[in-house]
Amino acid sequence: SRHLENVSKPYLYVLGYTNFGSDIGGYRTGNGTLGRSKELFIRWFQLGAFSPLMENGGNKEHRPWMFDSTNETLNIYKRYVSIHYQLVPYLYTTGTVAYEHQRSSIQPLAPHQSFINKLIDDFKPSTYNYLLGSDILVCPIITNPANVH
Repeated sequence: SRHLENVSKPYLYVLGYTNFGSDIGGYRTGNGTLGRSKELFIRWFQLGAFSPLMENGGNKEHRPWMFDSTNETLNIYKRYVSIHYQLVPYLYTTGTVAYEHQRSSIQPLAPHQSFINKLIDDFKPSTYNYLLGSDILVCPIITNPANVH
């Protein structure tokens, strides 16, 4: 969906920043009480778990226990927060190396010449994948699959 692409685009523009993250659920507008779909929120925090900075925030609803009465979203959220915490030593090391070498800890795999068009709303990179440090390949899901885990 277009929303999932918009969530992933900032990860391609991190050149010049050592560490980067986004406010999970941070849209300032949106339809309905929640302001975003359950799937979008889940995909957003899955992406956030594989970012140097994972923070939940924004306008409208961004509390994981508010998206369903079965705690499915909350349980998935807890799993990805746990993954992020397990990555903290790696993220500290990666952040230190990035700082010392004046580069980002996130390295987009899209060709750099496409960044010239980054201000255009129709910017469609060939990939949204990126390296987190030198050892973790992150492949954001930006389509609308039927099941979210």
